[in-house]
Amino acid sequence: MQARFAVLGVVSLLSTAQARPVITIHGELPFDERTLGDAVELRIGDGHGPVTVGRDDRGQLIVEAGGRSQTVVLVTSDSQAAARVVAMVVVELVSEPPLERESPLTVARPVSAPDSRFAVRLVPALLRDDSSYTTSMVTGSLRLELSSVLGLVGTIGIGTAVLNNRRDLVFPVRLGLEAMAGSAVGVELGAMTLPYRTTCGDTGSSSGVYGAVRLRVPVGARARAIIEAGGDLMLANNGIASCAGPTWYHAYGGWLGAGVEWSL
Repeated sequence: MQARFAVLGVVSLLSTAQARPVITIHGELPFDERTLGDAVELRIGDGHGPVTVGRDDRGQLIVEAGGRSQTVVLVTSDSQAAARVVAMVVVELVSEPPLERESPLTVARPVSAPDSRFAVRLVPALLRDDSSYTTSMVTGSLRLELSSVLGLVGTIGIGTAVLNNRRDLVFPVRLGLEAMAGSAVGVELGAMTLPYRTTCGDTGSSSGVYGAVRLRVPVGARARAIIEAGGDLMLANNGIASCAGPTWYHAYGGWLGAGVEWSL
């Protein structure tokens, strides 16, 4: 009798394990299959069928369930919170009536919050250079997403360089590529030019290269707080100052800034 109960218990356990729907995750996500499975079953039980979650070639998160798929934007890296968001999307997908298929290979894909390939950034910063200037500046940038890990960034700005009683105007212009390590850290490298106008009325420009490291912290569905540190190295200068002071605006400098970025 005890052997019979033991067999029945094993069969029951196997049936329960087999009844648990298949959760498949492709790529690196904040949660694993078990965490997402628990979140889904808590809301709709085990009758929802297989669920597949992964990223496409643009890095967008795609959730597939109930014969439907939907793009999701995660604004948190917390495992439990991210799993709950995806579980609610699964509930929505399996609760809606089946879609009418135009062909066996064509299924409409509703999008909840489509990602944009463009983002704008505004960053006030403070720069200190080898000529003892302290420059307060504000830069605005436009970023074009080339892939999930690489973006093209154009930047313009304005600033005031102060040295003793001198207050010169500077207009930094940069063009570079930003490589992303996940969604939080970016490293940008590129070329730049620095037109300037001195207190005496002289004008000129320096040109060279720059680099920056940038940290992003989500503060909304499309907004991110920015903290960045960077430096530039000037390789050429075509200005000659007639008033007292260096004829080379600066050879190298470093800046620290904080601002905000929005996806368009």
